[in-house]
Amino acid sequence: MFGSKRNRVWLAGALLVIAGTSLVMANKATDGDGLCITISPNTLSLNRGNNVISVHSNIPFSIVSRDTLVLIPDSEAFTIARIWSFADDCGDLVVKAELKLVSLPGDNLTLTLKGQLTGGRALEASDTVAIKP
Repeated sequence: MFGSKRNRVWLAGALLVIAGTSLVMANKATDGDGLCITISPNTLSLNRGNNVISVHSNIPFSIVSRDTLVLIPDSEAFTIARIWSFADDCGDLVVKAELKLVSLPGDNLTLTLKGQLTGGRALEASDTVAIKP
């Protein structure tokens, strides 16, 4: 189908490079300036009682004081049941959080990640997700 064994090996190598590049690009929260986060999934479903979200950032994991991290919802309809953090494949901060639904929310939810960097600088960044019933 793809001709010689050499052509198949070349094609497989090219596909691996493309897939690897896509994974690295998907891990980056943003290429912009400043401290930024992107929440995934970008839509929360109310059919599931608790939602686990990922907060991807452009913040190097090595400069974050992890014990200062908090995730604050802008709605009393949600509480944060638990939160944990780790470095992604690019070495940037990723925060996972379990959101617990306590009342009926509106159409959107803004979550703000706050904390401190190791040099004492404040960390604060927000992102908004949609909510569907």
